[in-house]
Amino acid sequence: MYDSQKGNREENALSKKLYIGNLNYQTTKEALANFLSKAVADVSAVDVFIIPNKGFGFAEFTSIEDATKVKEVCNGQNLDGRDLRINFAMEQKPRDSRNGGGYNNNSRGGSFSGGRRDGGFNRNR
Repeated sequence: MYDSQKGNREENALSKKLYIGNLNYQTTKEALANFLSKAVADVSAVDVFIIPNKGFGFAEFTSIEDATKVKEVCNGQNLDGRDLRINFAMEQKPRDSRNGGGYNNNSRGGSFSGGRRDGGFNRNR
């Protein structure tokens, strides 16, 4: 749930996967994995994934407890000149099978005239 006053969602959605934001675009998967494993001695990430040129990534751990330890220790820590933002990752919602765009035989297309019915534009309105 999103708390508009705090600017973040409630932390009751515990997960083995962490969202890691505010990454430097130059940070590599290996550098992030190394940073996380050194920060919490007995915990290492099972999988680390960085979204290229977006400044965020994900790290998955073997248990919720391990993910919680890493979040508590690493949130706000500096990596490659940026203070990390770490939260529990939200589960990806299943996507429906709607057509995401492009050509569709059952459609007239995506145009919208947005003007008057006669096609003109009334500047005096």
